[in-house]
Amino acid sequence: MKILLGISWIFVYLVLASYLPTQAEKKNATSNSTNTETIRNERRTITYVTPRKVQDPRNKQRFFNPRATATRNDRDRDSNLNTVGIIAPNEYAYTISSHPTFTLYLPIKGRNINLLLEEKGTDSNQLIWEENIQVAKAGINTVTLPRDKKGLQVGKDYRFVVSEIVNPQDRSEDIVAQVWLSRLELSTATKAKLANINDAGERAIILAEQGIWYDSVALLINSTKDSDLFASLLNQVNFKNIERQSIIN
Repeated sequence: MKILLGISWIFVYLVLASYLPTQAEKKNATSNSTNTETIRNERRTITYVTPRKVQDPRNKQRFFNPRATATRNDRDRDSNLNTVGIIAPNEYAYTISSHPTFTLYLPIKGRNINLLLEEKGTDSNQLIWEENIQVAKAGINTVTLPRDKKGLQVGKDYRFVVSEIVNPQDRSEDIVAQVWLSRLELSTATKAKLANINDAGERAIILAEQGIWYDSVALLINSTKDSDLFASLLNQVNFKNIERQSIIN
């Protein structure tokens, strides 16, 4: 009986051992995991490349500073962190979307904000979209051009204006930030590269390298695992002190 029990335990041990990883397998699994993590970390670098049109000295260029765009002297606003702004690298940037998403910094909860998008015309600008919103939560917010509005066309210039309405009876007191943007068509090579990539961070990296600001930021802002890339973009346009907050849908 003892001999049979001993044989039974040996049999059970051999069966279990066949399912357990060997030390070599454990080492390889750990090595593969480390290599994957290393590769992932190596890719976590994003660089926004300023488009040629903005680099051209004949074009007006100024790194975006929310306070610098204010049209009203406000003695209570001693910091950029207290001033409405559009998070963008320069006064001019690009998108590949017909209905782009804009990233805003709205620091004061409850304030009324006017949004306006115009298409640049020869004699006058054409209104594309205008809407009033109220800041639900202070911080970084996003707004997207509604689908029922005319989309941006490739090659045309557009002006996006964000106005904080301080005094509804006197709109000259508005605090205003504005940027110019244009829609680009990606190259065939870039389209092919993006077609094989689903990861938001990787797509954002490629777009940023092509000078596509708005779409790169839009991909990152809702991706918690890419917060390091998002923070890096903010640092590159002098918004390093701003923390990501709620999203206006």
